[in-house]
Amino acid sequence: MFVAVAPGAFAQVTPPKLTKEAPTGTVEKLTDAKFVEKASQCDANEIALGKVAVAMASSPQVKQFAQKMIDDHTKCCKMLMEAASPKGFTCVTEMDAKHKDLRVKLESMKGADFDREYMKHVVMGHEMAVKMFQQQAQNGQDANLKAFAAKTLPALQQHQTMAQEIMTGLQKGTTKTGSVIQR
Repeated sequence: MFVAVAPGAFAQVTPPKLTKEAPTGTVEKLTDAKFVEKASQCDANEIALGKVAVAMASSPQVKQFAQKMIDDHTKCCKMLMEAASPKGFTCVTEMDAKHKDLRVKLESMKGADFDREYMKHVVMGHEMAVKMFQQQAQNGQDANLKAFAAKTLPALQQHQTMAQEIMTGLQKGTTKTGSVIQR
């Protein structure tokens, strides 16, 4: 169960806007409870969309990356639960409505169009997640959650870099088919 907070006691994460350049979302200060909610929501979304991409991506590189998202975000979710449970925080385990709609959209797409759309959303999501985890690692109140955020941040930054590289390759038509993504 989440700890009750007064209305307005925390700020919301503003989703990034789509531009040709890297999206720039802003993350305002979150309570520990809201961080747990948003971080676990990110995990649930990445896992579910990763499963769609493993099944539907045309690029082997995108499929491999999607499997990495499933594996890494499943581990992240377990670590978050361990850090959050002692304080009575609960984690989100299902996709939010926005990402359910995205899943439906992705499932209607094929080939390179699917790959580009999936990777675009991964890039945006990880940019926002990196900022949120940086903020939590620096300013969170709970020591366990701060440590979790600090420990998880390098993996999220790696995901962000990999996703940007794959997206750039997809946009230029230069992704390597059959290449293996470093784990």
